[in-house]
Amino acid sequence: MEMIASRPGPVGYFAVFWILSSTICLAQFFLYSAELYTEKRQRLLVERVLAKNVTASDLEEADIDHDKTVSAAEFIVYTLKEMGKISQEDISLVMERFSKLDVDQSGTLTESDIISS
Repeated sequence: MEMIASRPGPVGYFAVFWILSSTICLAQFFLYSAELYTEKRQRLLVERVLAKNVTASDLEEADIDHDKTVSAAEFIVYTLKEMGKISQEDISLVMERFSKLDVDQSGTLTESDIISS
């Protein structure tokens, strides 16, 4: 029995194109579905954090400089951390950079700090 090599015709090319494109479309569908689910969960978390009553322990945790008062900046950082938008590692990296820029160690940045650094 002799084997005859056949060349793919237009139907074969269409089948290859169809399989590849449908696989890619299906993968994108699952990706978008996962993104929508994640965004919805994140939105619900944000709403829950913003609706939550603030307690004394929340204030204590938000008080970064331990001066028994919570500034607007400290409250914002605490709230963003609770929402999962930033991590403690992010905060530490920013504070490290701030400390390097704050040459006179005053706790504030001035033009002279920036020039000196």
